[in-house]
Amino acid sequence: MYLTGEFPDAASTVVAIEALKARRLTADDLDVFSTEPVELPAGILDRPSRMSLAAVLGAATIGLGATGFLYFTQHHYRLITGGMPIFSFWATGVITYEMTMLGAIAATFLFMLHESGLIWPRHGAPAPAVEPGSIVLRVHCPDDQVTETGECLYRAGAARVEKLSAPSRDRKGAVLPILLGLLSLSSSLPAAGRKPLPWDKNRHLGQDLYREHCAVCHDIAKPHDPKSKKPGPSLHRLFQNEKLPLTGAKPSRDYVTVKIKFGGQIMPPFIKRMTDAEVNAVVDYIESTGRK
Repeated sequence: MYLTGEFPDAASTVVAIEALKARRLTADDLDVFSTEPVELPAGILDRPSRMSLAAVLGAATIGLGATGFLYFTQHHYRLITGGMPIFSFWATGVITYEMTMLGAIAATFLFMLHESGLIWPRHGAPAPAVEPGSIVLRVHCPDDQVTETGECLYRAGAARVEKLSAPSRDRKGAVLPILLGLLSLSSSLPAAGRKPLPWDKNRHLGQDLYREHCAVCHDIAKPHDPKSKKPGPSLHRLFQNEKLPLTGAKPSRDYVTVKIKFGGQIMPPFIKRMTDAEVNAVVDYIESTGRK
């Protein structure tokens, strides 16, 4: 069974990884996906890699093969050279060098595709959808630990937890779509057809409502940036802050609920746009994005 947890930053992702490893999950059971490079502390999700060995072997194989082919052509074909030597040190050296570098680059690229699972996914795992600015942690866990693993992801700060459908075992024709996806820099897959986990329904609704009504004015994936063009303050880890960004009041569900319903100085009221259940779902989503 595969679960995914969507996190707003690397720090909460590290908390989730450490919590899952404490539950006896290994690095082979965990994968991190993001539209941007993510730097994790050393030892958090390290895996042994033989990419350097593959680069050396690729360089040696292609380089020696090219040199052998040059030797064969220079000594087994009768060419009219006009008195010039048939063997050219500089020409042979340049060709050998270029082919050696080509072998190293080709071996590194192919081995990267192999280790990353882009051609043959590890364990046949499906790829999750990734929203810009977020980090997705994919977890491979036993079927009888799905609920516990999902709650562990939420406690670590996941904004959303989803179950991935089982992938097809037929890998024929899988390479072309992957290469097309790399060329188009597409980093997300359609989310249609996914069935949310039981505990995720309210947060999933809250996230959708937040994107529809709130995201245009408030960031939630990162702290407040003075250079931001959004008129409202950031709601990043709102309930973990000691004070609300504008009023200085202590954060509470009741205060945020009232604020959403009745608005403020420049914030419009949403009491006629959302039901009480929908407002609660939005508050649940805001609260879930900062959980430890």
